[in-house]
Amino acid sequence: MKRLKKILKIGLLLLLVVGISGGIALKTMTYKPTSEALAYMENATNEAGTTIFKAKDEKGAVILYGGGLVEDASYAKLGAGLADHGYTVYLLHSTLHLPILSTGKLQEVIKRYDLKQVYIGGHSLGGVVASMNAALPQVEGLILLAAYPPDSTDLAKSQLPVLSLTASEDKVLKWDKYEEAKKRLPETTHYVTIQGGNHSGFGLYGQQRKDGTATISASEQQDEIIRQMVDFMEK
Repeated sequence: MKRLKKILKIGLLLLLVVGISGGIALKTMTYKPTSEALAYMENATNEAGTTIFKAKDEKGAVILYGGGLVEDASYAKLGAGLADHGYTVYLLHSTLHLPILSTGKLQEVIKRYDLKQVYIGGHSLGGVVASMNAALPQVEGLILLAAYPPDSTDLAKSQLPVLSLTASEDKVLKWDKYEEAKKRLPETTHYVTIQGGNHSGFGLYGQQRKDGTATISASEQQDEIIRQMVDFMEK
């Protein structure tokens, strides 16, 4: 019995060490917002694990997931920019900055703020998770930023408006899978490629590993993303 207890204690200690080590590893791998991104957080509020950019004369609402292992504040310019155009933005905080661990967070926000109509979207892994929520009755449209729906999500027969934004110098997006996933999106999906942009430029967090070199600044890419999103939502 004593031997068994000793083995259990050692096992628990090992699990604790592995858990702590994994947490530290994820933290060091996570991309942080640039100073420019943080400047856009000044007028934002944080409530229940969500950063909110409130529009003064609200036209609509947008819920966004960030990319995997990217801190949420990296998307502050998108939030602030859309708010300036009349769209209140709910930027979701994902567990360990991995949207796949917070798939139900979007629905929680819809319920918490009693949102009747909302656009949803996300960057990279965040777009994957957003697409998994596209069938919710409150969803007016889906916005994919360098993202595509997973094999388990087929929206081909949906009447849902979809905007798919990519960047010409993106070397992180799996382009073959992106092309293959088009069959799971409505025929009416609007596809736009931002010339000179890259994967990292969908947020403000510096250059992502293995990404291509952009020929426009991340801030310029953000301006174009905001313009495309607003045009899409106001059609």
